[in-house]
Parts: sequence; C-alpha cells; structure tokens
Amino acid sequence: MKLEIDREELKKAFSIAAGVVFGTFCAFKFLVDKGIIKEIADKLNRQLGNNENKELEDKTK
Repeated sequence: MKLEIDREELKKAFSIAAGVVFGTFCAFKFLVDKGIIKEIADKLNRQLGNNENKELEDKTK
C-alpha cells in the first residue's frame, strides 16, 4: 500500500501548524509581559494555601 501525499496540502498543513505555534508563543509572551501569568499563579496558590511563591516574590521586590 502506497501513501499518496500532495505537496500543496502538506505545505498548507505546515503553514497552519507554524501559525498556531507562533500565535501561542505570542499570546504566552503577552501574558508574561503583562504579569497576568504571575497574578494567576498567585491567586491559585492563595486558594490552595500554598506559599511556595513567596521566595519568588521576594526576589522580584
């Protein structure tokens, strides 16, 4: 059994995959730059009763 692969369809698939990866990276970088990731982590830690992020907070001050 031979598998037929259309080059144009393969190019489209890789282009879409590259766009998804790039978009995800940009969104994550935006959230990190705005400090939203740290805020979410701090809220979760407070809800769970974990204070392990205190060392990280001390370093950023």
